Amino acid sequence: MGKKIDLTFILLIPLIVFLLVFFSGLRINYFESLILIFAIPSLYLTIKNKKKARKVAIFSFLISIPFDIIWELLNYGDNAWTVPNSIFPFRFFGFSPLENYIWMFLTVYTILIFYEYFLDAKFQSKISGRIKVMTYIFYSISIILIIIFLVNKEFLSFPYSYLWLGIIVFIIPIMTFLIKYPSFITNFFKVSVFFFYIHLIFELIGLKLNHWTYTGTHFIGWVFLFDLSFPVEEFFFVIILGGFAACVYYEFFTSDRVKI
Repeated sequence: MGKKIDLTFILLIPLIVFLLVFFSGLRINYFESLILIFAIPSLYLTIKNKKKARKVAIFSFLISIPFDIIWELLNYGDNAWTVPNSIFPFRFFGFSPLENYIWMFLTVYTILIFYEYFLDAKFQSKISGRIKVMTYIFYSISIILIIIFLVNKEFLSFPYSYLWLGIIVFIIPIMTFLIKYPSFITNFFKVSVFFFYIHLIFELIGLKLNHWTYTGTHFIGWVFLFDLSFPVEEFFFVIILGGFAACVYYEFFTSDRVKI
């Protein structure tokens, strides 16, 4: 009964914000939407799940920074999206607002704290040594991309970057992992249903309030909801597969239950 109440609470908070924005004219900025949609539900689950929160936070922090740098720089050349306004006075690389990095951390953390609280019955508190491998790989790639960006931005410009990135960092790892470890599919699917719900609300609020715009032309198609539109790539890779991806990387790089 207790976890049903917890689930109801974290589902209601984003829904209330959505209704207030779309039907009562509530105006919030990008940062405030992050707090309301992700930070409050994840904080609530953290309080209920303190023993598991440290591991989740460490992993989320370690992966979110390089992952967002890679995502930002490789989509910069294709002008995939733009964030018009930020509450912070500076932008990384001259274009990337701090909100994007907070978003990356909070999305990963929210997915995984939900997974640990509601679904992972075999929690391993000790982090696998493979986390070092993940750190070396992602931080090395991000450093290389930063150097390329500083030397010549044009080297990072290639069409349909969102599509190719999605295939490489979402579809291939997810399929490879779940084919080898099918026992995780059910729990990962449940997490993904939750994340589909919460991130679709976040996406629609962001578009409604012009927190970001999709300025690129190299998308394979568009999704239309509530007179708003966003790329198929965003819908498929982030909203549908985002929960799967976070769980796959988390289990593979932090859990000794998964053997190479």
